[in-house]
Amino acid sequence: MMNVEPSIFALLVAAGLISYVCRIAGFWIMGRVPIGPRVRRGLEALPGATIMAIVVPAAVTGGPAALIAIGAGVGMALWLKRDLLALAVGLLTAIGLRAVGL
Repeated sequence: MMNVEPSIFALLVAAGLISYVCRIAGFWIMGRVPIGPRVRRGLEALPGATIMAIVVPAAVTGGPAALIAIGAGVGMALWLKRDLLALAVGLLTAIGLRAVGL
């Protein structure tokens, strides 16, 4: 069995609780916001903005392997319209390219 420092365990539990409270607070706050066309457009743009916030820094700093893997993932997403499969293809492409030294 693995020994875990009590302070690390407490930190992980605290981080999980804070994350949960933030999520619940978001639901609570959005339950009181009138969802008009402007708010709806903003909410619909969030998933794409989140993906871009993750992908762009990886593309800029990840080198050729990251760019090829991102291209493979995007190509798969556009071709098959299956996000999870596209994620898997991009991830496996990056792993494979890193394994051969690119």
